[in-house]
Amino acid sequence: MLIFTENKCAVANENGKYGFIDRSGKIIIDYQFDFIKPFNNNKSIVEFGEKYGIIDSKGKYILNPQYSSILEDGNMFLIGQDNKRGWVDNTGKIIINPQFEEASFLKQPVNLWRLLIEKEK
Repeated sequence: MLIFTENKCAVANENGKYGFIDRSGKIIIDYQFDFIKPFNNNKSIVEFGEKYGIIDSKGKYILNPQYSSILEDGNMFLIGQDNKRGWVDNTGKIIINPQFEEASFLKQPVNLWRLLIEKEK
């Protein structure tokens, strides 16, 4: 059984590389990734060469694979690099550079602004 999200389904080839097909079975994003998450809000977290990035619904990078981890956090993403955490927005723009040893999900923009205000003090 194939599971489609946003009219795309993650599939793997015989070499263990992942890509996406449409409902007709046509490859719409080539097999190239080591790991992929289903699309959510026209974005997918992908792993390429042990680094994570984010692609859009056409397979173009919004955020190049350069982070050790990426997790969805509401309409933002929690990123990890060199054991530090930070956030990028849904366009791939860094909101807070990875600088925190520990971080929890913000999920609400108001929490981000509180964090930024505390940082300025």
